[in-house]
Amino acid sequence: MKIVLVKPEIPHNTGAIGRTCVALDLELILIKPLGFSIDDTSVARAGTRYWKYVNISQYEDWNDFINTRKPPKEDIFLFEETGQTSFYDAPYTKNSYLIFGSESTGLPQDILAETPDRIFALPMKNSKVKSLNLSNAATAAVPVVNSAAQIKTAAVRAVSKLLATCGIGAYAAKENVLTQSALSTLSSLVFNLFQPCLLFVNVCQTIAAQRMAG
Repeated sequence: MKIVLVKPEIPHNTGAIGRTCVALDLELILIKPLGFSIDDTSVARAGTRYWKYVNISQYEDWNDFINTRKPPKEDIFLFEETGQTSFYDAPYTKNSYLIFGSESTGLPQDILAETPDRIFALPMKNSKVKSLNLSNAATAAVPVVNSAAQIKTAAVRAVSKLLATCGIGAYAAKENVLTQSALSTLSSLVFNLFQPCLLFVNVCQTIAAQRMAG
């Protein structure tokens, strides 16, 4: 999983996000122009002694990033307050690129226009708060993405085991009906049938946790 910062302006935010990347073993991708030098002491100060361990990649501009990394569309997640879909509902993958814009202007309109269906928002419970600070937004998004990806992986494995338990896997292997790749695909398809139920359970757990906290 990667965090991508497009034209970040404040070194302290990038430093704080870099520290989060080290803690969670994520790659930090910076898209130029930057509002600072990554050698800036304020960046290192925010990342404290961990900054030297940050796995950083830099690109001259958005096109350089796209042409070099060639990220699949389904792995791109643009975070912007104008997004119509909550980041809780995004179909994350283990190879997700979590992309955030600059502190003052957000993501450029031309980037948003390229993939309007890949724009997600961090919902604010209180209307008095329009958006979060960049480092806070990134830190808030990462655990949700990690959890969603892990839940999906675990669910697919569970469904695969269920199919095997029912004898489908054994029968398919014996009769050469399905290859291992096809069986894996079938497991993913069955998971997609269960996904709405998992989402409902997740929402119920979130509401219950919020009520307990309140």
